[in-house]
Amino acid sequence: KTLEYSGHNNLDAYLKEYYAESYPDEDEGDIDEDGLGYDDDFTDDHGLFDHEVSAHRMTITIELAGTSQPVKRTLKVPSNIYLCALSELIMIAFGRKDFPDVYEFVDSEGCRYASDDEDYVDTDEYFDIEDTFDSCLQNILRRKGATASYDIKKGGKTLWHHIITVDKWGGHYKEESEHYLQLEAMEGAYPTKGTKNMADYEKQLQSGKLKCPNFSTIRERIRDYEDEEALPF
Repeated sequence: KTLEYSGHNNLDAYLKEYYAESYPDEDEGDIDEDGLGYDDDFTDDHGLFDHEVSAHRMTITIELAGTSQPVKRTLKVPSNIYLCALSELIMIAFGRKDFPDVYEFVDSEGCRYASDDEDYVDTDEYFDIEDTFDSCLQNILRRKGATASYDIKKGGKTLWHHIITVDKWGGHYKEESEHYLQLEAMEGAYPTKGTKNMADYEKQLQSGKLKCPNFSTIRERIRDYEDEEALPF
């Protein structure tokens, strides 16, 4: 209201000036190339858990499919953990320090939850895709024995295919727990960053170069991740 906007060609400058005047404590680096402020505060406030959903105790096993040797992790998690947070948790549990940009969860009924629905804008599936940023674990797994898939994508194709199984579905959290995200068991070495495909991964396995990470190390990394938000309710 305090700035004069004189045409579309000046929109970028107008937005930058408006942002600088409205948020004088922010650095220029906090303004993106389109002159709009990054929504970092919203991302930080999003947290790991959906507080509008009642949290149940769950134990799940995630297994990498199609391997000659078992590669799996068993985790205790609240049912209201966001799928975007679960994706990061799975990568930490498998020993990776990077997180996939493109991934997808699919439940037993074929409902899909993608990290970026923009990938489906020009397809007939676009309006059937849910966002992992707004959906939580109990959207895809609702009872003991239920299964869902977790796929890491690259170039429109599935690079790594995982099966998630519910081992236990417990009651609500009645009191605070010391740790809500817990590593229960682990087996096998996960593909390292830069592994091109399953054939490449199998060669690494056969060479004996890949080792299952240390249990205590992974457990501590999960606890550090959990420190972002301790309570799931």
